[in-house]
Amino acid sequence: EAKQRADAKQRDLDQTLASLKALFPQDTPEQRRSALEARVRAARAQREAAQSALSNAREAAASAASSQKARQAQLEEVSGAHASVSAALDAHLQRLGLEDAQALDARLLPASKRAELQEALDALRRARSQARVDMEATESLSAEHQAKAPQHEALREHSVAQWQALLQEGRASLDAQREDVGMIKQQIHRQEEAKARAAQYQEELDELSTQRNTWETIGKLIGGRDGETFKQFAQSLNLQQMVDRANARLASLAPRYKLVVATGDQGEPRLDFAVRDTHQAGVERPLTTLSGGETFLVSLALALALADFKRIDMPVETLLLDEGFGTLDQDTLDVAINTLRQLQHTSAQQIGIISHVTSLRERIDSRIVVEKLGNGRSTLHVEVGGRRVRKALEDIEF
Repeated sequence: EAKQRADAKQRDLDQTLASLKALFPQDTPEQRRSALEARVRAARAQREAAQSALSNAREAAASAASSQKARQAQLEEVSGAHASVSAALDAHLQRLGLEDAQALDARLLPASKRAELQEALDALRRARSQARVDMEATESLSAEHQAKAPQHEALREHSVAQWQALLQEGRASLDAQREDVGMIKQQIHRQEEAKARAAQYQEELDELSTQRNTWETIGKLIGGRDGETFKQFAQSLNLQQMVDRANARLASLAPRYKLVVATGDQGEPRLDFAVRDTHQAGVERPLTTLSGGETFLVSLALALALADFKRIDMPVETLLLDEGFGTLDQDTLDVAINTLRQLQHTSAQQIGIISHVTSLRERIDSRIVVEKLGNGRSTLHVEVGGRRVRKALEDIEF
């Protein structure tokens, strides 16, 4: 085959030379020689390239033949292995009583069950791997513990019997300590019980103290067997009610003042009065600090309040006010008279004023006039609107 290729190359070369002669018929010999040498060199280069290609082709052919032989050997090996596996499979199928592979497929587990078992198998493998890791870690810790463990030369200082005796002593000491702990626990339990009883006793004591305070208060209010303290307490209650009623009257008579029940040094109520001055920041003052007109207005408020204390079976139908009006100035007198007129119009009480003040007598329409006759005798008559009324009441001497 290589010879054929060389002959073909030579024929190509001859044809090329003929073509050149046809193209350059009039060249000089030197020119022709140079041209021929160039062609020869080119032809040689082509030949060498052809020889190199031939060599490469031969090597490739040899490599392909070798590869073909190796594949053929592998094929024969695989065929032998397949035959061996097929024979073994047939033998196993016969032992299992199966005719062919299709019968085996029919007996295989479903794909889902196989997947489930595969997952379980994988889990077991992972658990085994983790167990190996744990075992290695345990062995490492054990080795480290063994390395750090104290030397056992000290154990050889005593015999087994001595160590047993020491063990018995330690156990006896431990038992004694346990007994001590038990006794301490009992003491703590008894202490807790004592605390509970003390708390209960304290509650009972507090309750008894409350009852004692109540009885002490009652005792202070009632007093001894004579009942004077209780009477004073009851009178203070009535006095407070009368003060409240008097303040209602005093609001129109003298709004500056309010009556209060006087108290002792320890704050206990006394059967006496005091006034609270609202123009002096509510300071309490005794009645003796009031002027004559102010004292009359306060007394009038108390008299009206006392008149309000009436019983159903014995009402106070008539209220007589004796003197005091002469100490009032004109404005205060107007307030007192207007208050008394309003009280008489709004209630069923008859209000009488006993006075010798001429200006006051002129302001009262209906009045009983008492005139002196001398020698210890007097006469009285009724006047209405400044006129003497004889028919209503004859003159009476006494």
